[in-house]
Amino acid sequence: MNGRMKTSEIMGNVTDAKKVTRIGHNTVRWLGQDDAERIRYTHTDILTHKPDGTWFFNSGGWRTVNTLKRMNEFGPVRMWQKKRVWYASKDGSEPIVLFADGMTWHPDRGFEGTGTPLDKALIKKIKAYSQSLDCSVA
Repeated sequence: MNGRMKTSEIMGNVTDAKKVTRIGHNTVRWLGQDDAERIRYTHTDILTHKPDGTWFFNSGGWRTVNTLKRMNEFGPVRMWQKKRVWYASKDGSEPIVLFADGMTWHPDRGFEGTGTPLDKALIKKIKAYSQSLDCSVA
């Protein structure tokens, strides 16, 4: 996406917004009829904050630097990437979890629905297979 989108373009087909506030480049904060506050970047609600304090995370498949930056700027946890893998933790220390779309963070019990790490043996097999096909795996 090039250039600044209009707020109406960012919101797209959302019809249940009670309040919409522009908070950054191609980014809005909006409140739904369910009283959940959402951070929407381009056309994707990347963060949803429910009234009970639960946060939901969703890259929408757009695991970009800008999506990660906005999750860090407006979300409750620290997130980063290393070798294209996204990680999260409450404050950058242990416990560290693998990001997964749809994961949640609860203030009283932490993360749920996080990613599952690939074991080293499987990674080794994937690399060997990709090399046999003349492909490369980062």
